[in-house]
Amino acid sequence: EFVKSLQIRDGITPVVGDLAGDRAIASIARDMADRHARLSALYTSNVELYLAQDGRLPRFVANLARLPHDGRSVIIRAVFRTTTAESVPGYSSTSFVRPVAGLLDRGLIRSYWDLIDP
Repeated sequence: EFVKSLQIRDGITPVVGDLAGDRAIASIARDMADRHARLSALYTSNVELYLAQDGRLPRFVANLARLPHDGRSVIIRAVFRTTTAESVPGYSSTSFVRPVAGLLDRGLIRSYWDLIDP
């Protein structure tokens, strides 16, 4: 009910599209700029893994930079088959929350694992 209420108030924008493409994130960035909104959270599931495998991760990062964000904006991603301090024994996936600014400040992202390391 809480998520539904956010969507009704335009607090959540579901995106169906290519996160490394030239339209999906660009149109959201324009809409957010028009409304003077800032990104709170972007949930990518594990899409970034596939973008990295296709060599399209840099385009996704460039698109991400277009979204109006601030120091509190985060990306939430699902990471499968990993063992880190954030992993829970017995589970095959871990949700990672990382600051958008930290990712963008890193410069060149060479691999999927560059996204995961804090």
